[in-house]
Amino acid sequence: YTLSLHDALPIWLLPLFKGKGSSQNMAGFGYRAILLESVVSRAFSKAWRPLITEGLARVARPMQWGGRQGLSIEALHLHVQFWKRNAKHQRKSHAVIFLDIKAAFYSVVKQLVAGTASGMQSLEKVFAKMNLPTDMKEEFLQQTMDVNLIKEATGSSVMANSVSAMLGLTWFVIPESKTLQAPMTGSRPGDPSADVLFSLVLSKVIGVIEERAQQIGIPLSRETTAGQVSSMVTWVDDIAFSITE
Repeated sequence: YTLSLHDALPIWLLPLFKGKGSSQNMAGFGYRAILLESVVSRAFSKAWRPLITEGLARVARPMQWGGRQGLSIEALHLHVQFWKRNAKHQRKSHAVIFLDIKAAFYSVVKQLVAGTASGMQSLEKVFAKMNLPTDMKEEFLQQTMDVNLIKEATGSSVMANSVSAMLGLTWFVIPESKTLQAPMTGSRPGDPSADVLFSLVLSKVIGVIEERAQQIGIPLSRETTAGQVSSMVTWVDDIAFSITE
């Protein structure tokens, strides 16, 4: 039996206006995608998410929040205020660097998340799709081959295989369109698990940032009598760094 588009329950991708800027500018950043799933698809998403967030809690970097229970965005705002007051008290120069990653959820190399790469040729296509500098190709292929962040975080092959299937079949339908869409990178726009899947990748990225910052004499975390203190806070794809000298 062959399942056709008419037999399947469509997963609709719809634009949602954020209320900022011109509603006529569809190509800008005034809209975000929302995904309307079938009841069955939604049930699977709700079952997977707690397991993924448990794994994220094991591997998340200090002060990496968003997408799971814990600190609120207000608590992170207070943390940034603490940096400023502490620098003023110590009479030191202080700067806060803010990063907002563009199209974060949909630019993730999903082959990193659940080992969905089918070979070097597949990864080379992803590399070309992302328009990365050619001199990064060898490092990119080394970093993405045989990586499975879901299995590393959760320790579960079943969970990794489930997410792999979800990411490998990330099709959706745009209303009035007669074709299916399937992105090569990232999750489906509006996917309910996109934030935690992205956070798994970001935890690796933050680890590299911390290591390289330490090498040039800018430690982003330190041990104190009260515990570990971080000079970097993250809310899903928004990052703030504190630099004091």
